[in-house]
Amino acid sequence: MQAAIVSGRIVIAVVDGGFVIRQLVWRDGKPVLEARNARMRYDAVIADESVEVWGVVRASVRNLQG
Repeated sequence: MQAAIVSGRIVIAVVDGGFVIRQLVWRDGKPVLEARNARMRYDAVIADESVEVWGVVRASVRNLQG
């Protein structure tokens, strides 16, 4: 079964040649990758054609799908 890439999902993506784990959200009709790490500050990234989403995180040490 394949998980849909919808707003609110945590995804693994390639941004500027490196892997990131971010939450995919829709802002003003555009997909944006936002960090959810309270200890670090990362700028939001618009998920355009330069960003490659590799997959959706379904679970980790804790369940991320709620």
